[in-house]
Amino acid sequence: MDGETFKFIKTSFLWTIDNFSLHLEDVGERIESSTFSTPDKDDLKWKLELYPHGKRFECEGFLSLYLTLESDCSDIDIEFKFSILSSTRKKFNSMEIVSTFVNNSSWGYTKFFPKSSLFEKKATFLPNDQLTIFCEITVLNYPEDIVDLNNDPLFKVSECSWSQDMNLLLESHNFSDVTIHVGDRMFQAHKNILAARSSLFEAMFEHEMKDQNWINITDVEPTVMQELLRFMYTGSSRNVEGMAEKLLAGAANYGLERLKVLCEMSLASALSPNNAGDVLVLADRYQAKQLKAFTIRFINTHSLAVIESEGWKSNLSQKPHLITDILMTEFYKFSICCEIVSSETNKIETSKYWSHTKDKVSSFLFKWTINRYSLRKPNRQSCIQSPIFFRNNDKSLKWRLEAYVDGLDDESIGFLSLFLKLETSAKTEVISKFELALINENGDRTNNKKFIYKFTNSQKKGSNAFVKNDFLCDKKNGLLPEDNLTIVCDIKVIEETIVTGGKNVTIQFQEPKSRWSEDMRSLLESHKFSDVALKACGHKVLAHKNILAARSPVFAAMFEHDMKENRESLVEIEDMEPEVLEEMVRFIYTGQSPKLDSMADRLLPAADMYGLERLKAMCEVSLASTLTSENAMKVLVLADTHNALQIKTHTMSFIYENFDEILKTEDLCLETGTQPQLLTEIYLTFALKRVQYFLPVEEDSTKRSAT
Repeated sequence: MDGETFKFIKTSFLWTIDNFSLHLEDVGERIESSTFSTPDKDDLKWKLELYPHGKRFECEGFLSLYLTLESDCSDIDIEFKFSILSSTRKKFNSMEIVSTFVNNSSWGYTKFFPKSSLFEKKATFLPNDQLTIFCEITVLNYPEDIVDLNNDPLFKVSECSWSQDMNLLLESHNFSDVTIHVGDRMFQAHKNILAARSSLFEAMFEHEMKDQNWINITDVEPTVMQELLRFMYTGSSRNVEGMAEKLLAGAANYGLERLKVLCEMSLASALSPNNAGDVLVLADRYQAKQLKAFTIRFINTHSLAVIESEGWKSNLSQKPHLITDILMTEFYKFSICCEIVSSETNKIETSKYWSHTKDKVSSFLFKWTINRYSLRKPNRQSCIQSPIFFRNNDKSLKWRLEAYVDGLDDESIGFLSLFLKLETSAKTEVISKFELALINENGDRTNNKKFIYKFTNSQKKGSNAFVKNDFLCDKKNGLLPEDNLTIVCDIKVIEETIVTGGKNVTIQFQEPKSRWSEDMRSLLESHKFSDVALKACGHKVLAHKNILAARSPVFAAMFEHDMKENRESLVEIEDMEPEVLEEMVRFIYTGQSPKLDSMADRLLPAADMYGLERLKAMCEVSLASTLTSENAMKVLVLADTHNALQIKTHTMSFIYENFDEILKTEDLCLETGTQPQLLTEIYLTFALKRVQYFLPVEEDSTKRSAT
């Protein structure tokens, strides 16, 4: 096993179950999702299994939920988390487990969530009677040659350029205001970037070295400092694998949590019985919790080989607290984390795979009038039966209502007993959700009662004490107009359960998983080290020349030359709303735009003006998602004005597909205004579509020969 390396693979799965209240499975009966696979590895197939009434009698009343491996694999270490998604897409009752899967094995929770809690908070957990379960999976030890490939997006949105922009700023030394001495090397840097990225540097520059423009560092080697700086500026390191141990120490000392985790993953991927002991000691020294947990699992899996290694004998054997941790983990085979998560950061936007358990439900209504009700002689032995009824012309399921005027048994004397009865011999159980009600003299429903039952052959379900006869016959209640009793039965029947699933195909933007966004937002909002103001309509935004110049070619031209804006440290911007300016600057600093969808039409011109190509493309995607017949021409004019080719092409296709509707809502000449050439382009689009439609299709030569 020496030298074996592992690869982390992540996937997620969203399972929606329609008409959940109609699922009346008994204890031990389950619902299954569709099968889904791990990204780019079809040989790792999974499914979820849900037991609505519990897997065993001791967990009756709870949902039991399991992840099942559908493939023939052995010793696959999996970390997975189940959550219930609320109506606002927040995760609740998140439960996490780590376990080893072998051929067709299942792991999960017998008591995942109380079923009563679902129905007590139906608006939260069962909107429209839908239960949504979210599963996140991390494969911890699959062979290294697995690669996670992303689908091509429908719109080409460039990767966030923060890394390249900041690397160029670091290497160019433009706007640098501090020199770092490490051994015999000197590094030019920027206080605002270092302080935003590292808590240690922040403390230095705000206190003892506030007015100092140089630092002497002795606790790391020059090559390590170079990688630390590169990571602080770009969010990545070129040589994590080559110096993971030294970088882990530097990341821990300078508070670079993400780099620390990257080092942990690198060390975990290179674990072997020979180095596991040393890696565990290192992880413990620098409080690398994930690496420590993973290494302990590895040691327990390869215990005999690790005990014979030099790392165990010379290093780990002298650490009794670590040996205790190993023993405790071996005793508790898996770890469980259960918490209620409700913060906005835990919203679910997309998942890699999805499944939908959908019931084909037939609905119909039957109205039955019993004439001269008060003259019916009370007799519990006799039953009044309605005519047989069924849905439309489907006679495979025949129903009738049965009424017992004086009750069905001794306990229901004095009551009207009312039932729905299945008259046909069904091959399987029929699940029905039905409502029985009376119609009063005003034509309104009253005394409504709802039921959910499984019907078998000639079985009836309903209420022994549906309504008291004294109440029924009381004229002031208006239930017997002209002595006629009218009953209505509203029925929903599950005819078939259909399970579908697949891989999500959406416009996805792979934002870098780093703290750049948070760190830069904090720097922007704190105004620390700011050296320039941007002004729009009298509103000022304080910023930093080095960051603006690194991110925008327009700002770079201003601040790298002897221009008025550079000399006065003030940039006055015309024809831009303060709200748009703030959002544009936020994007420049963080690579994100929280308000983009509400102002995409205003942000796109700003992005175009300052050369922010990625923001421009994001605005195009947002505009595409809200394209309608009412706004299509306005979007087309906007796209043409600012050379937004992707949304322009998309909008042209939309106009072609919806031309009739657009003509009803918009004046083409008025909308195109000073850009009449757009009408010619629309006509050209129509012409090309027509040519493509009438092009002859070449016949398959093999079929032609066979004929």
